[in-house]
Amino acid sequence: LTELLVFSQDAEVQAVFDAWEAFLDTGSAFVADTSLGSSTMSLGLLLPGALRQSPFQTLNEKEMAYSYLNLYKLVVSDPPTIGDIQVVIESVFLPSLDYALERFDVVDDSSTYSFIITPKMQGDVQEDSVEFDLTEVYVLEVAMNLLRSFCSVAVAYTVSPSAYDSAAIIDLLSQGSGFFSLRTTGATQMAAAKQSLLDASYSLDDAVAFLKAETDDQSDDIITIDPADVAELDSVLKYSAEFRDYLETGLTLTEDWNG
Repeated sequence: LTELLVFSQDAEVQAVFDAWEAFLDTGSAFVADTSLGSSTMSLGLLLPGALRQSPFQTLNEKEMAYSYLNLYKLVVSDPPTIGDIQVVIESVFLPSLDYALERFDVVDDSSTYSFIITPKMQGDVQEDSVEFDLTEVYVLEVAMNLLRSFCSVAVAYTVSPSAYDSAAIIDLLSQGSGFFSLRTTGATQMAAAKQSLLDASYSLDDAVAFLKAETDDQSDDIITIDPADVAELDSVLKYSAEFRDYLETGLTLTEDWNG
């Protein structure tokens, strides 16, 4: 986990954060604001005239002049593109996440693993000690695999506008712009996203199985289950298996759309 906790201390990550913060100090991306401090125009202007009704507001001539005038504020900052952020996720965060998952795999190989979190560790000496066992390990693996899947999808496609203004949005949506095309590593990342979802599902099964099989005192456990709720855990296993089946074979949805 410390591998993930120190992620924000990486020099490349900090550079992106600092550049983005400096940009936001000068204005907002794609946000309509009728004040002189506005940095961009309303996305409502991109709509055909017939569709420019509430909740989309148009700008009058004065507001348009303000918006264009304030676009010059963007020149004084150099915001990271979405592509820059994708590179950081792909080159810095995902390797850290993969390393953390590898370490957790080592931990869950020990069926007797248990770690006591003391009151001092919790920052409150009045608290009781709690036990961190494989139930929590598997649940964290679920969370990390879901995060890994999300990040893989986030870096799979080209979504980076040339600037953060309405003109760039128009360019982005123009035919042949390459918007939402697979990046060089896109196919690999989408395959990884699918595998991470499958891994999350299997870890969920492991968490349920371990929780149901626990025989020690549960009073100090972080995650517990009432005997009366065991049936709910069985339903979790059922839906988890169905989820994996959908990912592997697809889902056919049949509905009476005509009523």
